[in-house]
Amino acid sequence: MATEDVSLDLSTLLSSEERDFLIRNNGDQVKVSNLVGKIVGFYFSGSWCGPCRNFTPLLVEVYEQLSSKGDFEVRVSDLVGKNILLYFSAQWCPPCRAFLPKLIEAYHTIKGKGNAFEVIFISSDSDQSTFDEFYSEMPWLALPFGDERKQILSRKFKIKGIPAAVAIGPSGRTITKEARMHLTAYGADAFPFTEEHLKQLEEEIEEKAKGWPEKVKHELHTEHELIRAKRKACICKGCRETGYSWSFYCKECDFDLHPKCALKEDEKNSNELTLFEVKMDWQGQKQAELWMQILLLVFAAAALATGYIIGSFRMMMLIYAGGVVFTTLVTVPNWPFFNRHPLKWLDPSEAEKHPKPQKAVVSKDKKKSSRK
Repeated sequence: MATEDVSLDLSTLLSSEERDFLIRNNGDQVKVSNLVGKIVGFYFSGSWCGPCRNFTPLLVEVYEQLSSKGDFEVRVSDLVGKNILLYFSAQWCPPCRAFLPKLIEAYHTIKGKGNAFEVIFISSDSDQSTFDEFYSEMPWLALPFGDERKQILSRKFKIKGIPAAVAIGPSGRTITKEARMHLTAYGADAFPFTEEHLKQLEEEIEEKAKGWPEKVKHELHTEHELIRAKRKACICKGCRETGYSWSFYCKECDFDLHPKCALKEDEKNSNELTLFEVKMDWQGQKQAELWMQILLLVFAAAALATGYIIGSFRMMMLIYAGGVVFTTLVTVPNWPFFNRHPLKWLDPSEAEKHPKPQKAVVSKDKKKSSRK
């Protein structure tokens, strides 16, 4: 069958009066005019179609292979008006690999809130295959491997080591060269990296730190107590992540724990104690036992009377079985009305102040007199 050779104009074919853009699966808009001069494929499909679902993974694989080879490009002009993060990194760098999951998480969170935000990977990898392998883990844009703009940007922002992240505002002004530190400390909350916003976050942390204990004991460092301290940068011995600002620190051993790691154990113990206190309501247990006896007797009498009247042993057993289930639902679960008189456990420090009961000692003379 002969195919008619028809020249089509993409703008005419895909644009309308209401819309002149297409969308990506993450919600980003791509103007139709940006596709002019490119090879474009139209994929007609539906989720209800079995062959479509089988073919889609193959098409995605081909698309990703072409994308990784640079066959799909994004114009720099499309980034104007967005918050941009220049991410200097490489696969051979262990801190870069450790930081990447945190950056990916922050990226999806920031984009998920509808912010005009994009990350650009600027590689220091040694060859194309290493670049391709490392970049395949990232959901954002990148400079092509070996692009001369990498050297220009490194000199402009005075990049001395990696990983490094430079935040650029919608106007093109550099906001901070320490975006990596802020992302490590605050995660996605660091966005948009402005001085005013970061100052507000710091004030919130300072206020929260007032409620933390001055010292803690932790099973990961039993030799000494950990002191609450301000640290410029440290690696937590609990989660192995780099942290900034507050830490629980042992100066003698150079041992750090992030507050979230140091206080997690105390929070867990506190929650377990609260749960234990709620369950220890002796009056509630006594009340539940009484209700259970009454309800079982009532249902047993009702089942026996009904079965005798209608002459059905089966009906009698069904009524009694239903009564057992109902009684179980009422009396076995830890309902709030069974916990109106929780026991107040004495704090260990307070217990030491109270004298322990002593055994009564009976003298031998007293024993002899009692025998007489």
